[in-house]
Amino acid sequence: MKKYQIGDNRFVVVKNTKDSPTVTIVENGTSKSIDFPFKRWVCLTRVFLPQVEEAVKQLEAGQEVKYQERIGGKVYVSVTSPYACIDLREFYWHPLLGERPTRRGIALRMHEFKRLVEVIPLINTQHPALEKTPLCIESAQHQTQESAMNCMECYPYQFEPG
Repeated sequence: MKKYQIGDNRFVVVKNTKDSPTVTIVENGTSKSIDFPFKRWVCLTRVFLPQVEEAVKQLEAGQEVKYQERIGGKVYVSVTSPYACIDLREFYWHPLLGERPTRRGIALRMHEFKRLVEVIPLINTQHPALEKTPLCIESAQHQTQESAMNCMECYPYQFEPG
């Protein structure tokens, strides 16, 4: 397990276990955290990071921002004005209201997000398994349409009622 500090009492923790390797952003002493299986971390850092950085620039320039993307599973990243934070949050399915946010997640302050962006290359370099992890859509599970439709990372609500 390796920790990277991104703010006061906030860390990125990499657990490269054989069973379930994860990257977790956590605030020590609280329940504020979000877990990223390696596939989801790779999706955030390789696919969505440039878009999040652009949304942050727009927010800092005083522009109206309403950016939200599902980065995998039931986890979303959002940047929304006038809030000066980057929210990484798990959602759930409500039969009448659709997707709704849970309490599980963490809102990064601007300086914490900038520090996260700085340490991402270090994290990826120090953990070669991250560099070798393919994007979900590149995996063997996505070779046929039927198997891709059963991917819980891409279609997390397929078994939800309603």
